[in-house]
Amino acid sequence: MNKVILIENQIGNTCSDSQSIQEAFLDYYESLLGRRKATEKVRAEVIGQGRCCNADHIQILNTPVTNEEIRKIFFDTPIDKSPGPDGYTSAFFKDSWDIIGEDICAAIKDFFCFRCIRGKLCHLDVFLKLTCKKLMIQLNGSLLNNLSMPLGFLRMISYATENWPFQYHPLCKGIKLNHLIFADDLLMFCKGNTQSIMLLIMAFSSFSKAFGLTMNNTKSEVYYNGVSSALKNDIQQATRFVEGSLPFRYLGVPIQAGRLSQKECNALLERMINIIRSIGAKKLSYAGRLVLINSVLNTLYSYWAWMFIIPKGDGSSYYHKLPLVVWDKVTLPKDEGGLGIKKAETCNIAAVAKLVDWVYNKADKLWIKWISQVYLKQQDWHTYTPAAGVVWFWKSICKVKEMMKTGYHNDQWVASSKGYTIRDGYEWLRTKQPK
Repeated sequence: MNKVILIENQIGNTCSDSQSIQEAFLDYYESLLGRRKATEKVRAEVIGQGRCCNADHIQILNTPVTNEEIRKIFFDTPIDKSPGPDGYTSAFFKDSWDIIGEDICAAIKDFFCFRCIRGKLCHLDVFLKLTCKKLMIQLNGSLLNNLSMPLGFLRMISYATENWPFQYHPLCKGIKLNHLIFADDLLMFCKGNTQSIMLLIMAFSSFSKAFGLTMNNTKSEVYYNGVSSALKNDIQQATRFVEGSLPFRYLGVPIQAGRLSQKECNALLERMINIIRSIGAKKLSYAGRLVLINSVLNTLYSYWAWMFIIPKGDGSSYYHKLPLVVWDKVTLPKDEGGLGIKKAETCNIAAVAKLVDWVYNKADKLWIKWISQVYLKQQDWHTYTPAAGVVWFWKSICKVKEMMKTGYHNDQWVASSKGYTIRDGYEWLRTKQPK
């Protein structure tokens, strides 16, 4: 059984009994995260800034959850999704539904009735999906005092930017984009002037007062482009933020305007090598090493691969042994005499081609709306050629489009009636390459 038997607290004293160890942990995290503070009510005019539910919507939201709705969410979850906190995947619940389904439905209905989890319940992520429909938008009774956190931030920043003289960033004005947010990672954009920046800060300050989440100034940075030194000083005096420089990391990947270099990819390479070393890959059988490559390492690479073209590298700084088998042979499917390892470069192109397919199909995504306003501007994607001054990222996507365009007819992927998938794209590219 894992247990902490000795710890040093923040003032340097050693704690050995359970009470002092508990207090040391509490003191540390309270100093790191802060204590709970009193919050302010969200003003009615802020809540009204945007779409609101009518009486019919409220009635739908208040409709009791049915057993069929609960079952559908479990059975719509792919079996290869990560397991819940209990370690069970959706495959377990699907296979055991005749035994445990009634109890699961009863527990979830109990949650909606009492607004809390009474006792233990497996697979809590089902709550996340159901509560998005039933609880996130609270438009009955306690609306003005209990606005959900993500919706609250959106309403507050919308109120500040639409009711005051806010100026959007020139490349974001067309779709009125002023922020991107995922979990606790927040990017905000505006024209380079003090007034617009302070309106964003004011909106976030109102959000902090209502929900208790504050900005960490020591970890917040401001990025400039085409701004005078005098204006930079004014902005930094007003915000207390330090000036950042590109590239910076967002959601685990480097963000920059220029070409991605091998140096920026070192984080990915180091992580893959650390995994290999940590699990003792040399002690694995050849079959075990193959599973490691095709499952763990390929997953890490795929996350980067569908975002941008990754530069080539030979790995000579890490390994110096000559390969025993030619790489083109190793990357063939097993039924063709290979090991079924995917060729990284081809996999990268097939993954980025998913972005190409989104443009072909005019997918309902923020990124598609942005590139349509900034780059495409009503031009036909199939015949589109990027201008000379566009950023490297967009040029690389257009280059992949030229490689994949023969696979499209009337803007539809011809290799499969179900539309483009990265797996189909990989096979299509692999079979088209010269032997």
